[in-house]
Amino acid sequence: MYLALRYRRKGRARESMGRFSRRRLLAGVVVGGGLAVGGCSPLGGEGPARPVTQEIVVWLRDQNDDARRVFADRIVPSIERLAPGLRLRIEWKSWDGRVLDAAVGGGEGSPDVFQFGYADAVGLAAGGGVTDLTSRWAGWGAGGDFVAACRAAVWWQGAMVGVPTGCAPWTVFWRRDLLEEIGVQDTPTTWEETLEVARQAKMIENGVLRREGMNPPTADEVLSLFMSVSGRPVVVGGRSQLNSADGRMVLRYVIDRWQASQDETMRLSLADTAGPPLLAGARVGQYGNAAGTLRHFVTTAPELMSLVEVGTPPVPGGTDYKPNAPGLSAPVALTYTDSIAMTAATRAPDMAWEAIRQLASPEVLAMYAETLFVTPPRRSATGRGYTLENGQAELVAGVERWGVGAPKFPGLAEFRAAIEKRLALLLVGRLNIEEVLMEIETEQNEALRARGFTGDIVPVGGIRG
Repeated sequence: MYLALRYRRKGRARESMGRFSRRRLLAGVVVGGGLAVGGCSPLGGEGPARPVTQEIVVWLRDQNDDARRVFADRIVPSIERLAPGLRLRIEWKSWDGRVLDAAVGGGEGSPDVFQFGYADAVGLAAGGGVTDLTSRWAGWGAGGDFVAACRAAVWWQGAMVGVPTGCAPWTVFWRRDLLEEIGVQDTPTTWEETLEVARQAKMIENGVLRREGMNPPTADEVLSLFMSVSGRPVVVGGRSQLNSADGRMVLRYVIDRWQASQDETMRLSLADTAGPPLLAGARVGQYGNAAGTLRHFVTTAPELMSLVEVGTPPVPGGTDYKPNAPGLSAPVALTYTDSIAMTAATRAPDMAWEAIRQLASPEVLAMYAETLFVTPPRRSATGRGYTLENGQAELVAGVERWGVGAPKFPGLAEFRAAIEKRLALLLVGRLNIEEVLMEIETEQNEALRARGFTGDIVPVGGIRG
């Protein structure tokens, strides 16, 4: 989700978004201290806002109809009841880099507040287009309520450039029924166990792969595995760390795991299935987040949801994959966080901050997280309603225990592409590990130099700091 708010004079009408139809949200998924409806208490208990006479224009990334409806039917009216005189007008955008550039440009039509992605804090802080919110954050006193892995996304070189609004932790999801079918009672927690499950779960009929154990690896998985085995960032001092002993072990593992799942043709995809492979039973486990995994079960086949298990991100644990520094190895759930920032050019900083506080209140975060199937970044937004359903409680516990801020630096797309475009060639043996790591390192370092990046991708305290 990306979001932007722009200061406007009172009087412009807000576009109607229609009635939100999801019964679960209308029934009050948020319990205890809920949104203001009728004569109920104000939203979030965040305190009354100073009366204002301006309109705030809100840009939201247009992700789904549920998000539109919950804002129109519940969030916007509740905030306006809480802050008499404040008007919010929602504009839904198909977000790209140009919208982000416009948000911080400071020109005509630029916003007061906008939402940014998990990798953007470095560029925003360096560009000078946002306000350092450190003092406002401290005065708010809500900092301890936000999960550490999500807070990591908004800090850069001692400055706080935003407030987290949603996070998507990566982990492994398993089909419990398919594990039991092959005689596995406990979900894998190590690389060795995962590899064995992938091998046992493979099903070939008439020379055609009908079921694989695990999905082909992605750049996100490579980054997760490297950080789990090494206990350090993938970029230190502006240079890639993947071309190392830990990097070689990670690539050897992903090759072995993927090959254990495939037939003799070593194809990179399954035969067509009626739905996503995990849902269709053509795959037993996969890396992913709830938005891309559990959402399919809940919206398409809820009767299968009880068969899905949220697993522990695996780590080396036997003799085949033995890390150089075993004490550093631990599960890692890369946590992709969206946040909201205030532009340096805002004409109404106090109003903009009030809008941020209300949009980041526990009640709003809980409702909006449900529409996108992500995890609320505030602890007080969890432990109730949606966050106890469909594996969400396990995800909340996982991001608290294993959550690590996802990479953030300029040029992330090029950095990821250096891994992604070589994975297929690596898996089918057309490139060897040493060649791949050397090429990846060279390309990633060039991308970092081109953006003038010389820092680390995580807080100084370390990936779990």
